[in-house]
Amino acid sequence: MKPGASEDISLRLQYLYSVATTTRLNVDIPLNREHPTYFKPGVLGGSEWNGPAYDADLDLIYVGTDDWGASGILLPLDSARMIPANGANWIGRTYKFDPPSMAKGWLTAFNAIDGSVKWKFKALSPIIAGVTPTAGGLVFTADEKGILYAFNAQTGKILWQNSTGLLMGGVVSYAVNGKQYIAVVAGMKAPVWPGAPKKSEVLIYGL
Repeated sequence: MKPGASEDISLRLQYLYSVATTTRLNVDIPLNREHPTYFKPGVLGGSEWNGPAYDADLDLIYVGTDDWGASGILLPLDSARMIPANGANWIGRTYKFDPPSMAKGWLTAFNAIDGSVKWKFKALSPIIAGVTPTAGGLVFTADEKGILYAFNAQTGKILWQNSTGLLMGGVVSYAVNGKQYIAVVAGMKAPVWPGAPKKSEVLIYGL
């Protein structure tokens, strides 16, 4: 790298646009110690760890999100809970979440050039699985209830779905001897998600 190259790159990068991927409510209101503040997408909401995906052929960005409202209030400064036990989690506040039945999910296809919405799908539970577009014009993802979906990548039409009953993780598309397969990591045991299964599996589907 030439001297000053990193500086040259930063000068060429420009902030182009910002678009919301899920419901945003009271996100600019700070928590306080007098009364709870209700906000969305919530502590467990927004874009989770699996992140978005990009389809270079269609120039679309696919984002799966979680819409789960919560109320939060800061702990009193003299609270005994302000001093956590050794090794314990500590966030300095308490939360009350909406019932899990109220948590919804979204899969949105954004035009990469300007952030406009190409299509949007509302799931009955959070989209926390990976999002995987394929060269064959499909997009795979799954919701928190364990329903695996295959969408038309351009229109958002559901072409296939299958209920697994397991929380979903990453979704991988691969081929062996000319046959395409879809592998899904399922059974995430994270305690923050209601109804977490007791087992983990890798599910293989053939196209």
